[in-house]
Amino acid sequence: MPKMSKLQAAYIAGIVDGEGWIGIVKQHGYHRPQVKVDSTDKGVIDWLHKSFGGSMYEVSPDKIRGGRRTNYVWYLRKGQP
Repeated sequence: MPKMSKLQAAYIAGIVDGEGWIGIVKQHGYHRPQVKVDSTDKGVIDWLHKSFGGSMYEVSPDKIRGGRRTNYVWYLRKGQP
């Protein structure tokens, strides 16, 4: 992971606190830590993906109850590039 300033660390903490979560997911019989962020701002998701790796995908508004905008998702799990 690249070295980051205190300001960048605070920004990331704010994004995860406001639009994401940190938890444990079960995958292939193993429990793994995961960080996940959902946002309608694709720029934030692109930045997280470029900065930390992981995976990203988009969810169209018709797949979200009451959704009006495309939702973008970034997540990072243990053992993921």
